[in-house]
Amino acid sequence: MQLYNVLKARQVIAQKANLEGLRFATARKFQKFIKLTDDDEKFFVDKRAELITKYAKVDENGEFIVENGNYTFTDENFAEFSKQFNELNQIEVEIPDTVKVDESELEKISFTIEEVSIIDFLIKE
Repeated sequence: MQLYNVLKARQVIAQKANLEGLRFATARKFQKFIKLTDDDEKFFVDKRAELITKYAKVDENGEFIVENGNYTFTDENFAEFSKQFNELNQIEVEIPDTVKVDESELEKISFTIEEVSIIDFLIKE
């Protein structure tokens, strides 16, 4: 599974992990998934920071130039940042079956269609 998808699923699972009434087995699998992906998230955050440091514009004080909450880039730097950021997102991450859940374990949890699409690779049918 691609790193980007794993981290998106991690966000959804983290939101649902503390819901009251979650079956123990489901909560335990959620906890294992979050713990399993801790290093993946740290790796992603560190690599993204490296790319921003390397390619984002800085002012005369060496501070990043941020406009509307976004880092700014020259066109050339943005192209290279985007290329490397996409490569980072597409890194393959192995997810063991031990953290996958049966559909029946999720019956009492409310999900949006988008959330189901995001965590689909974690659901055993």
